[in-house]
Amino acid sequence: MKEFLPVSTGNDLLTYSTARGIHEATDVTTVSLGIQDLRAVRHSAIVRTVNDDAFRGEANVVEHLMDFGRKQNGPTKPILFAGAESYADIFYRHPELEEVYHVPYNIGPNGAALQSKENFYKVCEEQGIRYPQTFIIDRETDLQEYADVRFPMVLKPEHTMDFRDLEFEGKWKVYKLETFAELEETVARIYQSSFDGRLMLQKFVAGPIFNEYSFSGYVDRDGNLRDVAIGRALTDDPHPDMRGNHLAIVLAEEAVFEPLIAIVQKYIRAVNYHGLINFDFKRDANDGEFYVFEVNQRQGASSYYAMMAGGNFYRGLVEDYVLEKPFSGMRVGREPFVWVDCSPKVVREHLSGPAAALFDDMASRGRVDHTLTYPADHGFQRRMNNARYLDVKDRQVEENFAQYPVD
Repeated sequence: MKEFLPVSTGNDLLTYSTARGIHEATDVTTVSLGIQDLRAVRHSAIVRTVNDDAFRGEANVVEHLMDFGRKQNGPTKPILFAGAESYADIFYRHPELEEVYHVPYNIGPNGAALQSKENFYKVCEEQGIRYPQTFIIDRETDLQEYADVRFPMVLKPEHTMDFRDLEFEGKWKVYKLETFAELEETVARIYQSSFDGRLMLQKFVAGPIFNEYSFSGYVDRDGNLRDVAIGRALTDDPHPDMRGNHLAIVLAEEAVFEPLIAIVQKYIRAVNYHGLINFDFKRDANDGEFYVFEVNQRQGASSYYAMMAGGNFYRGLVEDYVLEKPFSGMRVGREPFVWVDCSPKVVREHLSGPAAALFDDMASRGRVDHTLTYPADHGFQRRMNNARYLDVKDRQVEENFAQYPVD
């Protein structure tokens, strides 16, 4: 294979997920730039870290990336990956990174605009893609405009990163509101904090977590969807700051592949999309229709499930940027799996009904896996490191389930 260099940022779990996907597809090691080795990459044989305490703050991160990229002299530009949502946001604000890297994200004015959920929903409206009824709220909004809205509704920040580091009493990543009075109280509490961004008030799409779906894939530079995987959520972390973060994902049922792929194809053609892509969908328990919540113009935090499904989108990405291999058809991952974000036994304790049955079936077939447990990266220190990582994660998850009710 033609030589190439994958470069990630941040040294956390998404960096390891990226490195594992690339290594499985190509046997190539990833370089990761960060401040220090976090546990997810510590003692890894497939990630080489380059740390600098100055790798913090947007200007310094961009300067370090540009300097590192210019020093590489391989036959093709390094390929740059975001190891966290915050880094992806930086990439969108600094398209000059493409001078020294291949950046497999929807970089450019169009992509930057679509980082706004409001703009994303406008495209959905134009294309006839179902999304929850949505209202935009800011500090000056007269909430009486929504006094007659039918509850329950969901309230969340338009941009997650604007909310992430705030601390105030009653803070939740996503609020489910049952009454207009709850809306008034919650909005007042949010804007009494230092938050000054916009909020989205959305229709609650009926159904449990088990009705949520994740779509992951890669769209090449000619707009072809090369690799696809679709998973179905089994359970989420109930912590207020973690709602929507899946703890377990199973292969989606065959019947949903055609309609969800059609929705994504319609979207990417409408906006001339290219790069890594991740959609969040939910099937309404009342009308049976799929509603799109958002598009992440990057690989998702739980994206290793796509590798387990056989939909390794890094394969198509390397074909596009490194091998310059023409598109020869979409590959869809359909291999059975359950991906977990903590120990399987902890996940199983919090499943019931059809979700538990699916999990048990995959467990009996040896098809349950965690991103970190890679047989090709299993030295003694690495295995001890992973055991400690999972022990800490398991305790956090158990505490969260004990402290917070599950809807």
